Amino acid sequence: MQDDKVGLQYLRARWYDPSMGRFVGEDSFTGQVDNPLSLNRFTYVKSNPLINIDPSGHYPVCDGCSDKEQEKEKKDYVKSRNPSSVSEKLVKFVANYKQYFSRSYRGQDNKNRTIGYGHAILKGEDFGEKTEEEARELLLRDLQSRIETVSNWANKYNVQLNQQQFDALVSFVFNAGPKVLIDKDADVGKIIKSGDYTSEKLKEAFLDVVKVSTTEGKINSAGLFRRRMDEWQIFSFGEYNRDFPTTPKGYK
Repeated sequence: MQDDKVGLQYLRARWYDPSMGRFVGEDSFTGQVDNPLSLNRFTYVKSNPLINIDPSGHYPVCDGCSDKEQEKEKKDYVKSRNPSSVSEKLVKFVANYKQYFSRSYRGQDNKNRTIGYGHAILKGEDFGEKTEEEARELLLRDLQSRIETVSNWANKYNVQLNQQQFDALVSFVFNAGPKVLIDKDADVGKIIKSGDYTSEKLKEAFLDVVKVSTTEGKINSAGLFRRRMDEWQIFSFGEYNRDFPTTPKGYK
């Protein structure tokens, strides 16, 4: 409902001023200490646009629409707003993590031979040597399949993602495989789909995906611990830097 006299809109039992993108009155929800965006009690859906889908489950109503039409409008909106590709910052982040190797090598998991910026050589592929330019092209091609994985998952479950969140999830599935996001029991996917979580809870879910199979058996990887921390920081804060945090005891 909108009051044309004062230019305000009535949403969720409060008046909203679209000219400044803020509510006039405070939200009764006090927010979460470890989620700074939730502490501003005058914002709407974490400062996203007015017609965004609220993480609490609220979403814009299509007047006169059937339930089926309403659901389609919601899905179409989410699909149109989600990123369609990763940022250049994410490409550089992944390349920095993987580093450039002109010739093939074996990673910590000792399973696949890898070349360029982390390209796992598939059966039938035969690479002699790759220039940095060729390695980057191969990386972009590899990332594309993970971009599609995250896009399809987000659209399927009406998950709204900004660029940094999309980037973090693409890096996550690029490194750990699509199942860590799309499987019904995958914690990171379940938590994000719920829309009701703390930053700390999401970090714990990321840090559950740190095991790697080696000749010694499954171990907790120090490298994967650092990567999961960095991916969580990208998702939560838009920080693409590598911080090299101290790993817990028992990680290799």
